[in-house]
Amino acid sequence: MPLLSRISCPAAGAVTVLIGMLCSCAPIPDPTPSPTPAFASEEQAFAAAEEVYREYNDAVNAELTGDAAADPSVYLTGSALETDIESSRQIGSQNVTFVGEGVVAHFTGLEAKLDRSPIEIDATACIDVSGTKILDSSGIDVTPIDRPTRVLLELSFVESNRRLLISDTQAAEEFEC
Repeated sequence: MPLLSRISCPAAGAVTVLIGMLCSCAPIPDPTPSPTPAFASEEQAFAAAEEVYREYNDAVNAELTGDAAADPSVYLTGSALETDIESSRQIGSQNVTFVGEGVVAHFTGLEAKLDRSPIEIDATACIDVSGTKILDSSGIDVTPIDRPTRVLLELSFVESNRRLLISDTQAAEEFEC
């Protein structure tokens, strides 16, 4: 025999009211917001990627001038971060120093995959390195004479914690720009 059929009508009513009160006191869960893209358009995504890359370049330049607070690695993730760490090791083992500043001559957005999670953006950047030199441990300029003055880089960005990070960087096949 079911429990409610064994309880008198007043008792059953009280149980129903008690259940109703308990249910009405329970907090209603907040609706889960549906994910919205961080960018309304490719143009916004490309502008954000360019800003990140220019900030990264500024941090690299500041680090090269001896600014101990500069940390270009905060703009990197994945293979870009791994490449940066390996490059730093190689530079240190060769006892060379880079001086001067690289300048972002132009930045071009190629593709923004805004419908993915995480968002991915591909771009190229032309870096003018004509104002940089490589010095050996005695301060002698060992910059290759035939080094191009501009280098074209293929860049990938990925969204992480609602911000863009550089996830990959490679010299483009055309190399010069």
